[in-house]
Amino acid sequence: MYLELLDVEDEGLAPRAWLEAAELATEGKAPADLLKRKLGRLLSLLMSSVAPARVMAWRAAALLLKAAVVEPKELAERKEGLLELLRSRGPTPGIYADAWEVAEALAAAGLLSAKDLRPLSDVLWDVVRRSSGRERGRLASIASRLASTGLIRGPKARLPVLAEEAYIL
Repeated sequence: MYLELLDVEDEGLAPRAWLEAAELATEGKAPADLLKRKLGRLLSLLMSSVAPARVMAWRAAALLLKAAVVEPKELAERKEGLLELLRSRGPTPGIYADAWEVAEALAAAGLLSAKDLRPLSDVLWDVVRRSSGRERGRLASIASRLASTGLIRGPKARLPVLAEEAYIL
């Protein structure tokens, strides 16, 4: 069913269909040749003006990169779409955390570097400070991991301990 929805114009349905297809592709259960033929729609979603759709599309793209369905060059040409979302502080802390998780995965894949992410360090730490609850702990954990690998700078001011699994630099 998800294959029929890959091309739809609806920016609520298409990214979900792509994410499902990407998850199946990483398990070898989706037709890679068909996904490659329809990739144009996913690539357009990487620049969507709808933040949740854009994040979901980037999550799918990261999985398809891992499954060798999409070429690194195709994503590198569009990485500004993700970086723009990271600069914007996201519409909600949850979506912002999702975007940073995708950035972390793309950095691990070699698509993003410290050169791309370090300029965004202060923005990320600011969102960590302003967030609360579960999302604050999630963002702090992501930021701590990225800082420990040198992809971003640590916070300028000390932050309180936010979660057991997060350490603050």
